[in-house]
Amino acid sequence: MKYFYTLLAVLAVNSAVSQCTAPTAVTISIKGNERMVIVGGGSLFGATPSLPAYSIQDGNAAKSLLYALGSWIGGVDSDGQLRLAASTYEGFGGSDFFAGPLSEGTAETDNGQCMIYDAIWFFNRAQVERHHAYYECLADPNCEDFPLGYTTPESFYNYPAHGDISAGMPYYLFAFYDRDQDGNYNPDNGDCPGFSGLPGMDDCCKSLKGDVCAITIANDKGNVHSASGGEQIGVELQKMVYYFNSPALSNSALMRTNWINRGSQTLSDTYIAYFIDADLGAPFDDQYGADPDRDLFFFYNGDENDNEFGSGGDIPITGFKLLSGVPEDADEVDNDNDGVIDNERIGAVHSVAFDIPNQLPVTAVGHYNLMKGQYSNGQPFNEGGVPVDFHQVGYPTGSENYVPTDVRQIESTGGFTLAPGQDFCTEGAYFFKTGTDDVLSAFDGFAEKADSIQMYFDDCFECVPPTVHIFSEAINGGYAFMNFSSADTYLWDFGDGETSTLKFPQHVFAESATFTVSLTVSNDCGTATGTYELDAVVGVSEDMEASVQVFPNPTSDQLNIRFESVNERRLTLLSSTGQTVFSRTVFADTEVVDVSSYAAGFYILTVDQKDGSTLSYQVMIQN
Repeated sequence: MKYFYTLLAVLAVNSAVSQCTAPTAVTISIKGNERMVIVGGGSLFGATPSLPAYSIQDGNAAKSLLYALGSWIGGVDSDGQLRLAASTYEGFGGSDFFAGPLSEGTAETDNGQCMIYDAIWFFNRAQVERHHAYYECLADPNCEDFPLGYTTPESFYNYPAHGDISAGMPYYLFAFYDRDQDGNYNPDNGDCPGFSGLPGMDDCCKSLKGDVCAITIANDKGNVHSASGGEQIGVELQKMVYYFNSPALSNSALMRTNWINRGSQTLSDTYIAYFIDADLGAPFDDQYGADPDRDLFFFYNGDENDNEFGSGGDIPITGFKLLSGVPEDADEVDNDNDGVIDNERIGAVHSVAFDIPNQLPVTAVGHYNLMKGQYSNGQPFNEGGVPVDFHQVGYPTGSENYVPTDVRQIESTGGFTLAPGQDFCTEGAYFFKTGTDDVLSAFDGFAEKADSIQMYFDDCFECVPPTVHIFSEAINGGYAFMNFSSADTYLWDFGDGETSTLKFPQHVFAESATFTVSLTVSNDCGTATGTYELDAVVGVSEDMEASVQVFPNPTSDQLNIRFESVNERRLTLLSSTGQTVFSRTVFADTEVVDVSSYAAGFYILTVDQKDGSTLSYQVMIQN
């Protein structure tokens, strides 16, 4: 367990403040053996008492890659007053950010609104694309692609597309595909969360991205800033963490924050920064460096051994890549010669590192100084007495003799003018890479991996090599299939001599048996093939589905499974990667499964009955 101490010096704040409680939303997302703790408030990833923000699961052990990653924003108003909000350790030592949107123009909220939005919403691209395909089929009298029917996922009805206009909130929050173009989000009319690739969803700063994404909304006006002591700004944060299943983007997670100034204050000399506490395995033996030309900052073990990862090439190297910084102030000039006026972005301008817990800033001015590339006391940041913008530039060779330490680092982008109503996004990527030999061997290809992520981002991930990750569900006498990674062409082989080229096929098997379903997918960037074992049952019917009740769904603490009769059954809960997380034979008519410790995401519950039939249910866990 890591221990740290934060001294708080809360300065005078605006007399009129709301009284929102600190955000509590937290969920754990699984991507292979990676565990990401996604939290509300201003952090992008945050630690829990038992789990670091980003880790690798190795058996029963979670090996830390990252302890915390938080967002800071600060600037000076027209009266010369510093206004600042910072998230360092969300949930520890105070909060500057609270849940939910702010009213337009007045930047107000209340605890009722904060409580409504104290949540994290998960969405899956494949489900959204299938929803879109179904309603496209309904509009085509010749379409017969969904003979077994379709049911809209419950999560679609909870999508935060609209705010409460009666409370002064903006009507439009997260982007959505509006099939009937009536301006209102209604999944029963074919509307769905606005993933890129859907018609009209071509704004890379607004559309949802990834194969899976988690979204949440925060603001800095819900209450006093007890973490930094800074004056309120009136800024709203619409956050998204997303990832792709493609091997081309393995071992990485991406993050976007839409910053919206809902208030009337204009801030000059504004900076946005990322606070990173990079506990790479054991926290006290790490080192760091910078590649400013790539807006890349990295962390590695400062010696050849680590108490969690072991030694040498077994210890990963992690990196934070700023993909898109803050906008440059408009000057009506095409400064980057790309044919578009005033779309220029500011990259990383400073990185400041420190390694002692009590060096964390205790005032708003201290936070702001770090964002501007100074020590928290305002002294110029330097190496060997020489002022520098970035600390420890260049990749290590093993000869530097840096002292292993407990690293915290601030990466900032700015300064710019934040105007009332301004709405822009910043994006970053967190990734890791393992080596083969000594502790520095993972640097081979490390910069190239960062370049590759930037390349995909610059193209708004329009051409990501596909992968095969099949999911099926019983529906009205047969099975519906989909793949958790998008492609352009699909060739399904159901293992019984039947095939399909549909993206979301439905199939009825002629006999109850175990079939090996195979799928080959391709797009302009690659081809992939994979298989899936399905224990099919002839005549899976609505009546059979109704004989088992699974509730609540989505759930965050427990899953209730109720049967119409007492009998012997085998229950199995599979993660989206096919890992068995729960399996038990039951003999009663009711079973309660504690899912409070399971990572958020989509799961498959199978019920193997004594007569040889198997029922399958999709379950969404929101922890």
